[in-house]
Amino acid sequence: MHYFMDKYCRLNNKKISGIDQAAMELLLNYAWEGNVRELENTMERAVLISGGPYILPQDLLLEPTEHGAESTDAFRVKAGCTVRDMEKELIYRTLDDVNHNRTQAAELLGISIRTLRNKLREYKDRS
Repeated sequence: MHYFMDKYCRLNNKKISGIDQAAMELLLNYAWEGNVRELENTMERAVLISGGPYILPQDLLLEPTEHGAESTDAFRVKAGCTVRDMEKELIYRTLDDVNHNRTQAAELLGISIRTLRNKLREYKDRS
């Protein structure tokens, strides 16, 4: 965890001293289905989102788990839901998680800021 934190702090010129105890517990108790890649992605996002000297639980964008199981509150695909609806939900949740910072949201989503703006305009037009 610290390796990835240090790596992404260097790459993004961020100064983060460590991981808050509650965040560390969340990381240790999470069911890492994606193994190291999922952990690395989580730490990269946390470094980008963190606004202070420590990574906090809310910076991780992880739902608390019980005994390593997936949270029942997790983002789920519902029968009959379209890909467009899921994409829209993911974009809006990501924007909420980064306090509507479009640059950060686009980076976390792996899309350009232009694509994000176009998607938001498309959702607004079809509302």
